[in-house]
Amino acid sequence: MNNSKKLLQFKKGCKLIQPLIAISLVFFISFPGYAQDPVFPVPEWQTDLPDNHNFDPTLLQNVSTYAESINSDSLIVIHDGYIIWEEYWNGLGQTSPQKNVWSVTKSFTSILVGIAQDMGYLSIDDKASDYISEWQNNSSEPVTIKQLLAQDSGRRFSQFSDNWHFRKENSIGKSDMTGYAIGRGQQHTPGTVWRYNNLAIQNLDRVLSMATGQETADFAATALIEPLGMNNTTVFTDNKGQMIMPSHLRTVARDMARIGYLFINDGNWNGQQILPQSYVTEAISPGSTLNDAYGFLWWINTGANDTWRHPAISNNAEQTGIIFPDAPSDLYAASGNNGQVVIVSPSENLIIVRQGHEKIDGPEIINSMYRETSAAMY
Repeated sequence: MNNSKKLLQFKKGCKLIQPLIAISLVFFISFPGYAQDPVFPVPEWQTDLPDNHNFDPTLLQNVSTYAESINSDSLIVIHDGYIIWEEYWNGLGQTSPQKNVWSVTKSFTSILVGIAQDMGYLSIDDKASDYISEWQNNSSEPVTIKQLLAQDSGRRFSQFSDNWHFRKENSIGKSDMTGYAIGRGQQHTPGTVWRYNNLAIQNLDRVLSMATGQETADFAATALIEPLGMNNTTVFTDNKGQMIMPSHLRTVARDMARIGYLFINDGNWNGQQILPQSYVTEAISPGSTLNDAYGFLWWINTGANDTWRHPAISNNAEQTGIIFPDAPSDLYAASGNNGQVVIVSPSENLIIVRQGHEKIDGPEIINSMYRETSAAMY
């Protein structure tokens, strides 16, 4: 082949390659999240304009208006690791004061158990009675740690006892909360009944303290609070120094978001695997066949034919369908009384945090906060 023909073929090849290069450049410019590593809040969250993340700031203002209408204290929207919207009301701010986030604490507790398992202190398949001697040789002996996490342990429940000891802070301060929970006794055969049960979760304090050889509050500080840089977070303890496991974590919205960001990054935090990816996957999958909307102390979305239960819906009666109908199927959330929420949408790399006072029963607050926020996306 002479040189002129070779040159002609080379030019034709270049014409074919040029569009491919252009397409590749457009892809990487338009979708920077695919080309970049996660942006971690080390030491602080970075902020960015909503327009840079395909969010309409005018429509995000509608989210803020909605949040204010339901007596919110804080609202944060995080996309691709950047805070793109942040507002506070009623005296709250980025660093103070801390707010009781109620049952968001349960999801925090779930992470502690996962870390303890990864460190070799326990297995979630262990019987809780391996760590709670009072449960040995009686009907509580078969209860597993996993069943405590999944809320199908069958521990005794009453509306009065379950609420009184956790909603009245002065009663918490007087109590041996863990001792009280351990002594409540067994109501159902483990694995046969799903029940949202605060006192059942409190037993995880004894499990963790015996397994790790230290107070659970101390383990929480060194294993999770400090590594995640949750500098404006404290756990609540009773008079015996025992951590209150199902509620009363004191924190700010930016620290709440760190919990969601740990999960959205599969347990990795700035290159350190705080929590195994396998545990994250388990925690946001149904923990029991008795409730498709509940993992290991996390609420998860369901499919059209799934069955689920929620303590605020028809007194825990079984429901069928999608629990968060306006949200993606992979959405999950940490949720507490009066609408304290950390909402995570992995497919959109999106986290929404809300603190407040308004009592919005059931899954409505999660679905509505997501719906309002997603309406601002384009």
